[in-house]
Amino acid sequence: MANVDNFQLLIRRPGAVEIAPAPILRAPGPKDVRVRVARVTLCGSDYALFNGRYGGPGTYPIRFGHEWSGIVEEVGEEVDDLSPGDRVTGDCSKWCGTCPSCANDRNLCRHIGKFGITEDGYAQQSLVAPRKYLYPDHHNLPLDLLALAEPFAVAMHAIRRVGTHGSDAHDRTVVIGAGALGVALCLLLQKCFGRRNVTLWETSPARRRLIRHRFRCAGVDVAAPSESVDRYTYNALYGGDSPRVVFDASGSRSGFEIALRIAGPRATVVLLGFPVEPVAEMRHISVKSLTVLGSIGGTGEFPQILEFLSIHRDFIEPMITACYPYHDVENAFSAGSNKDRHIKVQIDLSKEADSHG
Repeated sequence: MANVDNFQLLIRRPGAVEIAPAPILRAPGPKDVRVRVARVTLCGSDYALFNGRYGGPGTYPIRFGHEWSGIVEEVGEEVDDLSPGDRVTGDCSKWCGTCPSCANDRNLCRHIGKFGITEDGYAQQSLVAPRKYLYPDHHNLPLDLLALAEPFAVAMHAIRRVGTHGSDAHDRTVVIGAGALGVALCLLLQKCFGRRNVTLWETSPARRRLIRHRFRCAGVDVAAPSESVDRYTYNALYGGDSPRVVFDASGSRSGFEIALRIAGPRATVVLLGFPVEPVAEMRHISVKSLTVLGSIGGTGEFPQILEFLSIHRDFIEPMITACYPYHDVENAFSAGSNKDRHIKVQIDLSKEADSHG
């Protein structure tokens, strides 16, 4: 396909992704930054929007891309902490910063927008963004690794939610779902929080083999789900070495039901994602006095995550399993939809990608 000067990548409707001319680029305002986007990492929500199965609010057509990295080209006159040539990534959410909700958690802003889902995202070769949504890289990260910051920020935000509910480093922890978010949770729990008893559960044998192969050196313990409550009695529900903390990163009804079944008495279950089917095992919440927490977004976690990526880059790089030039975007979506072969697929939006066409 011929190169288009300042193009954007759109999910036009379910099943249709395309390259299109970008809107005319305005000059940066006083608090804006013009960025040339280098990499966009595809996320589960991108695939769900593409397949018409996204469980949260969304819109079409949409310029996708909320996991990304880029290079500053120009800054507004009031931006004094970024310069052309700086590497940046950005928030997944559009927040106001002034409402009562933002005072507690900007991920729950009353005026929230989700880049690449309800608001146009960053899959555009050059764009202008408000400075407040950008995070500079002070660690000289490669652009592909910098484009992984967002899922780790989302995982960090979920872990911090548990931090207010009394778990400690020795508690048994299970993460359900060996997608990128599940792997990020395991790596953060082990490397950043010192958790010693973390297991990643995954139902797909091929997916388990993929994770073992790519994260053997990182010490990620992945296994098939191995426990269930076969008898609905108090002895069965309250006995055994049940997890004190369970993260459901599967985004599925079955994953959430497993989480509720295996959690021990007074355990904490954290739900990430949007199961679209009704959950049938809700009785476990009251019978075992569970604390069930939802978690969304990663705003507020990026600075620490960028440092984490720089320290543990050797363990994190295996998450990237493929990179496609922007003009091969359809194949990027097709490849990344195969979860038994890929963890994170990236799209190269740089000028150098033209040479791959």
